[in-house]
Amino acid sequence: MIRLQFLGTSSASASSERCYPACLFQIEKKRILVDCGEGTRRQLMQLSGSFRGDLHVFLTHEHADHILGIPGLVNSWLLDGGPTMITIHAPSAAYRVVLLLLQAFEKQYDKLKIEMVQPGLVFADKDIICRSFSTSHTPSSVGYTFESPVKRHFLAEVAEQLGVPSTQRKSLQEGQSIKLENGTIVSPEQVLSKEEKGIQIVFLGDATYNLELVEICRGIDALVVNSTYSEGDRELAMRHHHLTARDAGDLARLAQPKQLILTHISARYNQEQLVREAQDLFPNAAAAQDFSIFEVGR
Repeated sequence: MIRLQFLGTSSASASSERCYPACLFQIEKKRILVDCGEGTRRQLMQLSGSFRGDLHVFLTHEHADHILGIPGLVNSWLLDGGPTMITIHAPSAAYRVVLLLLQAFEKQYDKLKIEMVQPGLVFADKDIICRSFSTSHTPSSVGYTFESPVKRHFLAEVAEQLGVPSTQRKSLQEGQSIKLENGTIVSPEQVLSKEEKGIQIVFLGDATYNLELVEICRGIDALVVNSTYSEGDRELAMRHHHLTARDAGDLARLAQPKQLILTHISARYNQEQLVREAQDLFPNAAAAQDFSIFEVGR
């Protein structure tokens, strides 16, 4: 189970109810922040518990509402003894803007890395696989797919029946065969369950509608989509390279994710209006609010 916690859910103009875009979650031991609008550091301070370990920040594009929280996050959090390392992943234009923002402070950041993102594989280790893809909101804008690792559970009862001592179980869990005292060879296949698909989440970011997105989002566990405009303002949406709430619903109808989460909500609309437009085409749609939590996966 992965818990998505939305720290900011507004579009380009924040309101008293909605801060600028940011969403926090954790896969295995990795903390991940998608976008970092102005005020994200303060929103994080509202959360209970301490924050240690590494933080990975994935920026979708260079527009101010998605990245102006970076200077505050980096300067205050690293000085306050927060994460041991902050790694910012950003497409080319956002990468350049972040460098300029941080260079203005004329400081050396020993616990900060900034990496440029191109469509394709962004990051992969035993805990997570992250890929990016073009969204055509700006020339370099991207969305992200996050996937937790495939899991195989250790079958303790089977191991007990086979006489596997506790001291050798770790080897089997790591994929190594073992030899028992009586000479019997026990392989991992005998004591591990069938593979369970990892949890898949797509953050579309700001995007224009195209059918290539359907395959990227097909059958995933959660699809997080900007829904900046109502269908009645389709011309505005097209002009600014955004989706309407109905577009989000139609994308979900075709891709069939388990749930659709609307964010990047414009203050000009009633939230329920946008949800209804999406639900007309995909019933399992909901809108995120600041600090709302969505549980994703099995």
